[in-house]
Amino acid sequence: MVYRENKRIKALLIYKEEKEIIELDKQENLPPKKRVKIATMIVTIEGYKIGEFFLSWILKYSLDKNLEEIYLTHFIKSDDSLVHLIKEYGFDEVGRKYDNESVFVKGISKKIVESRINDLIHEESALFLAKKFYPKFYDGKKVNKFIVPIQPEYHKKLFLQKRKHTTLYDFGDSNLRDYPISMNAIKKAYISKSKINLEEGDILLFYETDKKGIGDIGIVESFYKDLKFKDLSETIGKRSVYSINELKEKSKKNNLVILFIYMGKTDKISLEKLINEKILNGPPQSIQKLSHDKYLKLRDLR
Repeated sequence: MVYRENKRIKALLIYKEEKEIIELDKQENLPPKKRVKIATMIVTIEGYKIGEFFLSWILKYSLDKNLEEIYLTHFIKSDDSLVHLIKEYGFDEVGRKYDNESVFVKGISKKIVESRINDLIHEESALFLAKKFYPKFYDGKKVNKFIVPIQPEYHKKLFLQKRKHTTLYDFGDSNLRDYPISMNAIKKAYISKSKINLEEGDILLFYETDKKGIGDIGIVESFYKDLKFKDLSETIGKRSVYSINELKEKSKKNNLVILFIYMGKTDKISLEKLINEKILNGPPQSIQKLSHDKYLKLRDLR
């Protein structure tokens, strides 16, 4: 994937599938596994969250291919934004090459990841696990689940509209910059009038009010209540879909600001199915809590 501006490359992602030994200098070599190597990941255009988009895309691509690991090699610099990004979402530095280039690896094997999540939930928070094993997450009884109705004009700006993209070229050669910044970001922001209480690690199931169904999943990172305009604007940054005028209006009223990690799309679960399975009684009008038993029913419908 290449993004160009004035004939100069501003963002570039090159990747390839491998199944070979990864040689390390002073550590034991990594055995052959079905992997994706991020050969090149460059983003020189700032402020559009394209690095986050590249990372989320390549991880989902690797999962769709049933691969075991994803890795990259990188010469670490001071205040290295790439290292900050990949470490936040579960890449570990496992050693260095003979030329002192660091090797970062993230395991994505479904069975192994699910087993580790279930083991570590007794020691770590659900939020920590959602980042460590992104885009997999803990959804057991220790976290709450909420259905969040979202209007179509906000949904279209907050989430990519396709569940799968076979290649990065499905996005076109340059339109990543044309997307709302909030759409490219892994971390997103949503504002509600609800007075409901949330906790870090809670699961958000977004219900599209026009299409009458659930199709997007998020994990609560943090939340704030009744922020005034300055604090509201600073808190959500470029991760929301709201204009300045909308933020000013929302700051005049009670507001619940939710910062969440977008875990991805699921097969659309229609309102009809939700009602037939007695998960909902009707279209949700505001954020509502879902029992764990009803969530399991919903999960089985995906």
